[in-house]
Amino acid sequence: MLFRSQKFMLNTPALSLMGRLERGIPTRVGSFVAIKRGVLFDPELLTDAKTCPKSFPYFEGDVYRYSLNAILNRWIVFDDKIQEGPAEFDWFEGPRILLRRLLNRQGRLMATLATETFITNKNLYSIRPKSPPAELAAVLGILNSRLISYLYTHQVTQATKDDFPQATIGDVFALPCPDLRMNKRAKEIAALGSRILDAQAKRSAALKRLTQNIHHQNRTPCPLAHYLQKDFAAVVKHEILLDDVQRAGFVHALKVESAGKQVTVQATVADEAQGGPRPTPILRLEFKDDSLRQFVYACWRHFLDEHARQKKWTKGKKPEPIYPLVVNLLEPLVYFSASAGDNLRAIRELMQAVASEAGSSDLAALETEIARLDGEIDARVYELYGLTPEETAIVEGKST
Repeated sequence: MLFRSQKFMLNTPALSLMGRLERGIPTRVGSFVAIKRGVLFDPELLTDAKTCPKSFPYFEGDVYRYSLNAILNRWIVFDDKIQEGPAEFDWFEGPRILLRRLLNRQGRLMATLATETFITNKNLYSIRPKSPPAELAAVLGILNSRLISYLYTHQVTQATKDDFPQATIGDVFALPCPDLRMNKRAKEIAALGSRILDAQAKRSAALKRLTQNIHHQNRTPCPLAHYLQKDFAAVVKHEILLDDVQRAGFVHALKVESAGKQVTVQATVADEAQGGPRPTPILRLEFKDDSLRQFVYACWRHFLDEHARQKKWTKGKKPEPIYPLVVNLLEPLVYFSASAGDNLRAIRELMQAVASEAGSSDLAALETEIARLDGEIDARVYELYGLTPEETAIVEGKST
């Protein structure tokens, strides 16, 4: 079946849902916003400092859902030497949504809000409201919603790069979107989106302050095994979740989760080089010292964020023991003193400083709040689009 977006959809539930939305919603995302890609240029045009009034910071960071990792160390002149890009500079300044061209590994569109002035490249889209304007935070919530990613990824003709689906301007424009102006649900989505942005900013600030404060101290990188020694037995207990600590495999992805006083380390593991990876719990930690829990979890999250593009942790062509890799070889943590007592005191002081400077040192609590708000946005988007309970279950993968 061919829809207005000129995309074929072969998934039957998606086809039925998209067909109903096409018939029931006359407006599209493109009815409310304009979109432009960033610039294409010769990398030799980049400089280490501002060279003239038309020289502006060049963005070399990352865009995630509701989060911006801005790296602005180099500059570029906005003139006719740029090969491709918007003719107007206002696409690179003021409040705007940045949408990453590549979807993430979970097939989700990734967008956030930007306000600083900087030039972006062709891998990012800048999104601005048309007149009369729709609230950007509402558009942001809709683009980041589970529903929109579901509709987008079930279009079978979308372009890919390195096996990742790509967002295109035409496809985003063509997505159904109810009228957001003077709309109660849209205002609720905007308010929730602003709260997620605030929580993500706190999370980013906490990680930034943590890493800066660590780097200002004498420290030694170490594996998780360092904190499993008997010297720390009074403040943390561990439970091995693998049935065999010598079990071998190919570790594709790592994940840490925190719930209450516990932190769990998981991996996706394939038994063979070409086999499909399966979720595999590795280790569960239970903490009696909350500062240590926050520290271990935050260090792991920072480590995984830095290696977000790593596709596989097992380096060789043969399966390797999983537990020693995760617990003994990787070094996501640091210690400050050979004495466990002195080390714990340093960690407590460190996390107190982070909380004072960033507003919170508990990344797990912030991420729980972000996930809760994300779920509320999804619920409001379902209501905005008029989804039935059965359709909602299809989008969330809960249908039978």
